[in-house]
Amino acid sequence: MRTIICLILTAAVTGCGAQARIANPQPQTAALPSPQSPAPPPARPFIQFDTKGVDFSDWQRAFQQQVMSKWFVPYRAMHQHGHVVTTFRIHADGSITDVAVAQPSGVEDFDHSAANAVIASSPTRPLPSGYPEEQMSMTVTFYFNETPPSSAGR
Repeated sequence: MRTIICLILTAAVTGCGAQARIANPQPQTAALPSPQSPAPPPARPFIQFDTKGVDFSDWQRAFQQQVMSKWFVPYRAMHQHGHVVTTFRIHADGSITDVAVAQPSGVEDFDHSAANAVIASSPTRPLPSGYPEEQMSMTVTFYFNETPPSSAGR
């Protein structure tokens, strides 16, 4: 039996910055970002991969936090919406390769933001020791000002 892990990362952007949809939101500062500054990081992307029966719970939380810390909504695209599907490989040592935008959003800034979040997350933590392969294929969908489909994450 194959187990697929899914996480949802979304970005809800307001006029003065990105607003993360998380359980304990942090207060926003009153200062507006300059047009050259990236907006604060958005919330969680939708992550899919085959666990092959291995417990990925700690690894998954760390990876999600790492990607989220590298994901920014470009200021000039804050009032647009779309989603980007990225694919890549994570090797046993945590290195990330073969990053590609499998389905562009139609907003170039979003496409670059999503791919750069993944690229900047390399290396990540090594794969769990019980994972039976040397690498893992992963798909991550980044949602910008969109609500993921209700089936996402189930």
